[in-house]
Order: sequence, then structure tokens, then C-alpha cells
Amino acid sequence: MTAYNKGPNPIAFYRERAGLTQEQFAAQAGITVDYLDGLEKGMKARLTVRLKPVADILDVPVEELVGRPAHQI
Repeated sequence: MTAYNKGPNPIAFYRERAGLTQEQFAAQAGITVDYLDGLEKGMKARLTVRLKPVADILDVPVEELVGRPAHQI
């Protein structure tokens, strides 16, 4: 398993690693493609309530997507 290494956005990194298009991923996460695109570009707030299904699909902890330990989210 390749870990995220502070390169591109972690959501995009893990989504691409999972082999999912934005459309496939958004449908699974119950969010719009526009919202996902904004998350991946850092233009949308990463609300943990919305990131939980994203993290579950990617099989990573939420804190991996926001770069902070869970107790600081």
C-alpha cells in the first residue's frame, strides 16, 4: 500500500489509488462531483461529517484526509 506523501490532495490521491473516477467516487460517497472537485482542489471546507463516508470508501481514517489527528478535528 502506497501512503500519501504530501503531494497532491489526499482525497484525489486515495481516490485515484482506488481506481475511481470523480463520478464513481461522488456517487458512492453521496456527494456531487462539483463538491468532490472542490474538496480535491482545496476550495471546499473539509467538514468531518461529510468526510466520514469519503474516508470509509477510501479505507483511510478521516485524519489522513485532513492532516490532523482525530482529537484535533
